[in-house]
Amino acid sequence: MGLHTVTITGVGTTMTRTVTFTLAIHSPSCTNSGQQLSNSGFESGEANWTAPPGAIAQRGHAHTGAWNARLGKVGPEAETLSQTVVMPAGCPFVVLSFWLHVDSRESSSEEFDILSLDARVDGAYEPLGYWSNAAAGAGYWQVNIDASIFAGHTVTVSLTSWQDRSLASSFHIDDFELNAY
Repeated sequence: MGLHTVTITGVGTTMTRTVTFTLAIHSPSCTNSGQQLSNSGFESGEANWTAPPGAIAQRGHAHTGAWNARLGKVGPEAETLSQTVVMPAGCPFVVLSFWLHVDSRESSSEEFDILSLDARVDGAYEPLGYWSNAAAGAGYWQVNIDASIFAGHTVTVSLTSWQDRSLASSFHIDDFELNAY
């Protein structure tokens, strides 16, 4: 049960090809498996999300589709994007994943602007990870986090950005999923 990475390599006389994929094997007791968040790709705008004005919009920086979320602006204010969901009790494996792209005007590798991923699980705070302007680069990359502690609980998943007073960084988020297996 759970998620398993499978890699297949084919070797020929003139070339080698490799493909890797993830195989999800569901628990028999998991009666409501799969994606638990609503509007995970933000294609319905702010529906089901709590977000600052303008954070979810159509812009040219989406990973898939036309919409994504963007957090980050110059100034000491925090911006938070969140959604609350009740996770099914019979699903012992939970994976939180999203695609992240970081743009920054910071030229240093020092961390001035931060994006944190946190959860409230039945009211208790759980830090899950953070990224900074130091992760700026071309294109999106996928973030995957084992969130099995969420099984059977009410969860609020939040992304929060903090900026210093100069040189903004933008954190682009898309295809935000919370899958139960």
